[in-house]
Amino acid sequence: MATFKTLDSLIRHVEKNISNSLHYVALEVEKIMKEYIMEHLYNAYTPEDYTRTYDYINSLRIKKVNKTNSGYQVEIYFDTDAIYPRDADGDNRWSSHQNITNDVDVSKYIPLWIEKDTVDSLWDRDGIDVLSNTKKIIIETGMHVKKIQELLKARGIDCKII
Repeated sequence: MATFKTLDSLIRHVEKNISNSLHYVALEVEKIMKEYIMEHLYNAYTPEDYTRTYDYINSLRIKKVNKTNSGYQVEIYFDTDAIYPRDADGDNRWSSHQNITNDVDVSKYIPLWIEKDTVDSLWDRDGIDVLSNTKKIIIETGMHVKKIQELLKARGIDCKII
């Protein structure tokens, strides 16, 4: 068990452990998102007109945990700079992440189109709602709170969320 000579050193210890725990939870949430994307997007069908790049799932990123006025936050997001336009890779194939009538990069729209839907496009499709459904999964299971409590307890900080 740790001992502290000052209140400030205790606060720093707790804050560091909360930050580390929240980062670990973000990694778990990212894993849930990737599993959801694989099930509802990549495994849902096999494209015949284009070659999958897997840029979308590989563009998931986690920002550093930040302390805010009301607590801590960590952002998980799709980095559209990691979604690359590519020319078609063969006959009868479409280019990836480009407008079909010109070489305009549409990478920045990919997460939005996959999340919500596309209408009046060559491939109208329903969105998979990865963000809202992942949030629902996390809230329903309480995974985030349970995991933070578990990690803090393993570090000698026994807490109860009420």
